[in-house]
Amino acid sequence: MKRITFKASLLMLALMVSLPTWAGTYVENFDDGNFDGWEIFDAGKPGSQWTVEDGVLTCRREIIWMSDLLFGEEDWRNYTIECDSRILEPLDETYGMALDLRVTYPEGDESKTNDVTCLASRSDKMATIWPWINGEFPDQKTSSDFPSSDFDCELGRWYRLKGVAHEDTFEFYLDGRLVASYTDDRIKTGRVGVMAAGASVLQFDNIIITGDDVPDNTDSLVEGDLLAMMYWFEEAWRSRNADLYFSIFTDDYISDWPPYPPKNKEETRPIAEYYMTTCPIYVLDGAFHKASAKDGVGFMEHTDTYLWPDNGVPVEEFHICLLDYDRPKPWKITVYLDSATSLIQAGVMPRRNLGDMVPSFPLPGPEATGLSPMEASAELLKRLNSHDLPNVAKMLRRDVDVWHSFIGLPTHRSQFIDIHEQFLGGFSDMSWENVRRVDMGDGWLFSEVKLRGTNDGKFLGKPATGLPMEVRAGLIEHYDENGLATYVHFHFDTLSVPGQAMPVDEIKDKMLALMQELEDGYNTHDSEKCASLFTDDAMVDMPPVPPYPGNGVAGFDALWEIVGPDFSLGNPIHLASSSDKVGVTEHSDLYSYPNTGTPMETPHLCVKDYNDELKAYKLTIYCDWADEYIQAGLMPPRNLGDLVPSFPLPEPEGKGLSPMEASAELMARLNSGDLLNTAKMIRKDGDVLFPFINRKATRSEFINIYERILGGFSDAHWEKMRRVDMGDGWVYFEGTLKGTNDGEFLGKAATGLPMEVRGGWVEHYDENGLATYLHAHFDSLSMPGQEAPTGPVEDFSNVFFLSLSEGLNMVSLPLRPQTSYNARSFADMLSATVVIKLDEARQRFVGFTLDAPDDGFDIEGGKGYIVNVKEGKTVAFTGATWTNKPPVEAAPTLVSDSAWAFVVSGVLSSPDDKTGWHGGTAPTDYAVQVRNLRTGDITTDLVSKSGYFALASADLSRKSIIQTGDKLEIIAKDASGNIVSRVVRTIDADNVGKAYLNVPLRLGEIIPSQTALLQNYPNPFNPETWIPFHLAQDADVSVRIYDAGGRLVRTLTLGHREAGIYVQKGKAVYWDGKSDSGEKVASGVYFYSIKAGDFSATRKLIVRK
Repeated sequence: MKRITFKASLLMLALMVSLPTWAGTYVENFDDGNFDGWEIFDAGKPGSQWTVEDGVLTCRREIIWMSDLLFGEEDWRNYTIECDSRILEPLDETYGMALDLRVTYPEGDESKTNDVTCLASRSDKMATIWPWINGEFPDQKTSSDFPSSDFDCELGRWYRLKGVAHEDTFEFYLDGRLVASYTDDRIKTGRVGVMAAGASVLQFDNIIITGDDVPDNTDSLVEGDLLAMMYWFEEAWRSRNADLYFSIFTDDYISDWPPYPPKNKEETRPIAEYYMTTCPIYVLDGAFHKASAKDGVGFMEHTDTYLWPDNGVPVEEFHICLLDYDRPKPWKITVYLDSATSLIQAGVMPRRNLGDMVPSFPLPGPEATGLSPMEASAELLKRLNSHDLPNVAKMLRRDVDVWHSFIGLPTHRSQFIDIHEQFLGGFSDMSWENVRRVDMGDGWLFSEVKLRGTNDGKFLGKPATGLPMEVRAGLIEHYDENGLATYVHFHFDTLSVPGQAMPVDEIKDKMLALMQELEDGYNTHDSEKCASLFTDDAMVDMPPVPPYPGNGVAGFDALWEIVGPDFSLGNPIHLASSSDKVGVTEHSDLYSYPNTGTPMETPHLCVKDYNDELKAYKLTIYCDWADEYIQAGLMPPRNLGDLVPSFPLPEPEGKGLSPMEASAELMARLNSGDLLNTAKMIRKDGDVLFPFINRKATRSEFINIYERILGGFSDAHWEKMRRVDMGDGWVYFEGTLKGTNDGEFLGKAATGLPMEVRGGWVEHYDENGLATYLHAHFDSLSMPGQEAPTGPVEDFSNVFFLSLSEGLNMVSLPLRPQTSYNARSFADMLSATVVIKLDEARQRFVGFTLDAPDDGFDIEGGKGYIVNVKEGKTVAFTGATWTNKPPVEAAPTLVSDSAWAFVVSGVLSSPDDKTGWHGGTAPTDYAVQVRNLRTGDITTDLVSKSGYFALASADLSRKSIIQTGDKLEIIAKDASGNIVSRVVRTIDADNVGKAYLNVPLRLGEIIPSQTALLQNYPNPFNPETWIPFHLAQDADVSVRIYDAGGRLVRTLTLGHREAGIYVQKGKAVYWDGKSDSGEKVASGVYFYSIKAGDFSATRKLIVRK
């Protein structure tokens, strides 16, 4: 069979469709067995033998000399030639394989040619460009004077060569990589060709020449060309290049993906770009290609692997892509796959119960039909339609390769017959209608068929629906010389079969049931029921109150005592997302205010985060405290006026966005202050709720109150914490409202204070992307300038009893103390050995141990902390907000040889102990890194000015991160990343019990840990710059600078350098912004590469005007 290499196919198509300014593309695959139109050129030393063997151009030569095969005319100027080439049998002193550019011999003397040779030399182990003028190197240069790259040729391996002649520039590419470039204005025009440079047996294939004057021969495609296009299609998906993908199709491209309506290019692009760019992984693998030039049809059967968007679960799809061609490009792609298979793998849909997959009758042996493949395919469909399954089985070889979408994995003929038996039980009139059948050659066929019938019986455990069935399918078959099937693959969407639609989300249903159960528990004050729906260590987060432990039954008992016996939930709305395991309940709290007995009805938003066992581990509550205080009579109502916007509201304009897209767009418009276009996204009858109004409002009132917010906080904007698709058009958004109070707001003068208020939104969007429901919940009293309530709402005599277990505990400040805590006073109160917090800005843990030179960080409300205590105890906190009852007993003690949080602390000092905290002179710009040699986990932090460091790490799901016997590597680095101190310590039981390790470090010799190329400075620059680097060991060093087109601009050779730091201007590489020829380079993007021993690296720099 004719060999079509992947790279050849890719590059052939790339030229055919991506270079429209060039007039012609000439493709020579040597399928016809000759090389007519090409001329042998032996440069004065004949003796080469050029032949075509099995569709491959072959040159045999017994003397060491060049032999060329030339094409085209001597007046050709701009063109590209590409081909596959390999060396089979070399002579003792062989050169290699090459391309010829602009070949002429003006005086008729073949030994005095003008040309440019792109040579991949096996003997010299290099890829280079050699110019020739009158048969010699120009300007008295030698071969070593011309640009080259390393090349180690492997005998028998195919390489892809590409040579470009464009104006005065020549480029040579090897396997897609630029290896050499050369500029010369003396070699103007000439023929193009391939060269056997001294090899005994050398081969070429898949030659593509594209250029201004090149004749085009791509009008009539052959089978190999169709296969080449499919290889290119495959490469576009593998390289995740949407532009490359769409460029191979005609402008009227159609994507047909049954059962969905066909889409054009514009409609398909967002889908393709998601999988190619947004999707974390997308792998196209195992592609199997066939093509029919006669019918202009090609198919690929392959596997796609990607992460399911909702939960990140890897999914592997097996499907067919069918390409219909309108020469020279495909105009339509049809995809046949089973979406149910993906849903099952993603865990969104349960696996089907297919039973034991054994037919009700013994299968007969295969019986040869003697039919041609096309006849055999028609006969197989005929027997399936007659429901004569024994005779269907007779047409299947025992080793037949079968695929059926309902089975969803490679199977055998017994299972294939069984699934059709089950089909007939559910669809007694089932039939397959042939739409088209294409002979792909060599016994292969592709068919498009329709599966029809009526669901009049039970099928796969589903009762009869009485609904008609019409499902499109793709069928790949192969038949042997006896007319027996060796390969039968049916691909179709099984969810289109009546009764097989995706079931209701069971996880979501269970979450909704759990939220209803919690609602019942609240309304009946059933503490045990409520507590059973949460984890034992569940936290409650009610901004601006600091998060606090739920405390199980005791916590709910305390809640009922505070809110009183008439507390209940009013008008609840429950939403759930099974993929994110988030439950949202919006409701009103109905109760009597504790201090005054005033009846209350306050809107609340309660958000539950669930674990895999569907136990809520966190309850977040958003409400407006001002509304509560106003209703209780502790704060006067706000004077909001008439709530009319300053501009006429426009008509709503739907953009057809999905709910998640619409939510993001609405927030983007709010954040830009574009209230006119915000109003366009809200339906006139939209249900709106917003703090300050705290009742059902209109879009007009919402726009007005937001106008006022922007008047008081001109930079007001929401920063997203998360956005969750709750299904059926519902979206939950959680974020932080930030800004600065730089203007008057609700009659209050500007304070200049920053605003940071957390809140939650419940949103619903219709099919046009318009908001029908927009409820925001946050505490308006947390906004700067808002008056406090007048009543006695705080009492610092409140008490909270906190139970601590031996070892590590996650805690928060349950009450607001009159005197603030810092890490040391907090540790003293709890008798804790360590205190750990999460630095949200740096997204890392910060630790405090009692050997620190200062009092550590402040303990803030609304933050969680990890503490370690040597023994279990109950601690009483006093302060403002609320009280709870002491627990009956402390949490159980857990004795373990591991810990889920740990601190490594110490002091970095000089060898004589005169630097650092002890010496009073702190080191600066040092960092300490801790690596667990068992797990590979790494923690890094800076050394303080006192020399003290405390590196904390933790797993908030309480999985072990360290255990007795672990070895920790602790290293100190300077600002350049050089190791200045290193020790290894083994963790013992005492370290685990205290949850920390104290390690003193001393400064040592500065040696880079690894060779590195650093960013040049200044950058951008003009006229000069310095290129810094590190050497981990002695090496010969050179730096090369290339322009954006990959052409070498300047070589800077430093010679041998010792290991060390080369950063300062006196040691870094200096470049004056000039080329090797001494000319000042143009402004733009350049790349600089370093080679130091075996190390090489490349970075980008910018030359500015």
